[in-house]
Amino acid sequence: MKTSRTPMQWSDEANAGFTSGEFPWRLMDSEYKKGVNVAFQQADQNSLWMHYRDLINLRSQHAALRVGKQFK
Repeated sequence: MKTSRTPMQWSDEANAGFTSGEFPWRLMDSEYKKGVNVAFQQADQNSLWMHYRDLINLRSQHAALRVGKQFK
């Protein structure tokens, strides 16, 4: 059985903000209007999106996390 990912759900607008076309090439996840989209995640300070953003910022601030140099 073949499966495919759904398109990125950007917002709660029509077609989840993915396309302005009448019919997207893949159906959106049915939860995109209930907060399962990027716009909602970016507005929530406790979201997974924000957690990853903070981890990426932390990595960029510390060379040991970027380069992975081992200390003896």
